Amino acid sequence: MTLHLNADEHHTVRSATAEVRIDNKIDVTLTITNEYQVVNGLPVPLRSMIRRVYRVDDRSVESNIAYEFQVDPSIDPPEREFSLSAFGLPEPVGVVWEKRTPVYVWLLVAAGVLLTLGIFFRWLARRLRRGHSEG
Repeated sequence: MTLHLNADEHHTVRSATAEVRIDNKIDVTLTITNEYQVVNGLPVPLRSMIRRVYRVDDRSVESNIAYEFQVDPSIDPPEREFSLSAFGLPEPVGVVWEKRTPVYVWLLVAAGVLLTLGIFFRWLARRLRRGHSEG
């Protein structure tokens, strides 16, 4: 296995090559190449290319896959994106993440505020009418 790092870009993986033999019959050469863009001094992945070559006796099959990434480094992801459950794994015992407030709670709060404002403005209008009719 060979691993090439970008020493000037936080030791990111530039490329990797591995040669594997499966069941003493199939030779596989796996090559991965990564491309990065430096944004604010940090490498941001742009593209990853994977090339697999399978050889059996005198025949060979090649497979190429390319992944394109569109990462916006200016976006600050929420903390829950870094939890184990974001990757489908269970959280450790005792770790509880705060839950979002349900929408119906916000609707009830808004209705309460509007009702309070309505009562206040009605009281104010009656008071102004009484004061205006007396004067």
